Amino acid sequence: MVFPDSSSDIKLNARGLARIYLGTWPYIFAELKHFIALLGMTLAMIGVGTAVAFLGIDILWDSVGQGNRLSSAQAGIMLLQDTGYVDSDNLTSEARRTILFRFLILTAVIVVVTTTVFTVIQMYKAWILQRVNQRLRTRMVANAEELSLRFHSQSSAGDAIYRVFQDSAMVTAVVDNIVVVPMIGLTTLAMQLAIASLFSPWFGCLLMIGVITCVVLLVVITPRLRKLSAVARMANATLFTRVQETFQSIQAIKAYGYEATNHARFVVESSEGIDTAFRLRR
Repeated sequence: MVFPDSSSDIKLNARGLARIYLGTWPYIFAELKHFIALLGMTLAMIGVGTAVAFLGIDILWDSVGQGNRLSSAQAGIMLLQDTGYVDSDNLTSEARRTILFRFLILTAVIVVVTTTVFTVIQMYKAWILQRVNQRLRTRMVANAEELSLRFHSQSSAGDAIYRVFQDSAMVTAVVDNIVVVPMIGLTTLAMQLAIASLFSPWFGCLLMIGVITCVVLLVVITPRLRKLSAVARMANATLFTRVQETFQSIQAIKAYGYEATNHARFVVESSEGIDTAFRLRR
């Protein structure tokens, strides 16, 4: 079984990230309009969520809690008249209870709508990544067909099957976690830093300290994850090869009575594949 040399692995430094971006760009460019639409929908949801949060805090703290009057926009959103809610400096207890009741109803509606929209965005994202995965699988099979007979005679069918399905899924995960998620995350972080700094520069500093701590933890954990991922890949490729060879030679195995031996090998390799996957996820 042939595996790539570890010396050719991409390191997660500036050069390695540049290679990843350049390598995945053809597949991203094919779906660029969908990625831009996904980014726009996500930022719109963040903007709406921020506005709703400020509106809710203002209504609960000032109007319901302290009895201050509503603004015309706030009264309009909750379908309240100006009389008794906008033109009065101090709200009555009945008015405050009405505002609280309307606010709870509005909150429930917003939660349902935002949850639905968020689900649609996640489904749209999965659809985009599946299109990328399909293009990649098609390209990998086409490249495999162009290789020489000598290469195919010396390579493992199980490894090829594993590469087409699992490696294509890994590349899709790379596109998601190294391209899509960081772009959305950095934009969201910039908005959150700006909002936190408006209240107090110390809030922005605390947020940056948390971000730096997470980055340091990722730098420490990533090498171990890469090693475990390589081990899991080798174990699963071996298992794929065992399955493929078993079905190809099933008649010979039964004719010579090798069922028990072949089954024992399959159990060992299957257990090793599961164990390496569990170690990777811990």
